[in-house]
Amino acid sequence: MNDLNAPAAQKTGLSDFAERDRALWDRVATDYCRKDLRRSSRVARRLRTRQTIAALPLGLAEGLPRVLEIGCGAGFGAEYLRGMYSDYCGVDYSSGLIDLAREQHPGPTTQFVASDINTFEPGRAFDVVFAIGVLHHLDDIPGALRKVLGMLRPGGWFVANEPSPGNPLVSLARRVRKRVDANYSDEQRELSGPELRSVVEHAGFTDVSL
Repeated sequence: MNDLNAPAAQKTGLSDFAERDRALWDRVATDYCRKDLRRSSRVARRLRTRQTIAALPLGLAEGLPRVLEIGCGAGFGAEYLRGMYSDYCGVDYSSGLIDLAREQHPGPTTQFVASDINTFEPGRAFDVVFAIGVLHHLDDIPGALRKVLGMLRPGGWFVANEPSPGNPLVSLARRVRKRVDANYSDEQRELSGPELRSVVEHAGFTDVSL
């Protein structure tokens, strides 16, 4: 997957690609947060998040899972999954979004960290790591996935939702949005099913399903 390799890191710790994306999310943080405050989209986003976790065959004898969300945005995953985790950690490299997350979702079982996933050190292992609509924003997907693998407890699960280029409606919607939304990055990748399977298997994951 040579096209997924990261360019050389800059002194900031982020590549040019990642730095542009981080700056974009800082700029649109408040507007982006409104998606989850608007009832019309809130219901669908909550359903998508809960279905993602509910699909995993966890079966933990010790109780509810410890959950890490990569690219947590304004942290609404912590609210949408309430009752489905023992503790939740959200990480995002946009400090603007993390500030909003801390304001919106304070609590003893939630933590929000402004960090790039490649340099994030949680200090504990998780039962579940998940990412919704995040992988196609990353410039070093294999590196990020190897980092994720090291954050999972033995037998833990990583699950991701990605827009599929095989779905003509999704592809059309993305093309239209790139034309009409000035804040929509045109640097995002479209990852096919075979590409996704290849990249996660090369990162060291087993029992991969799409």
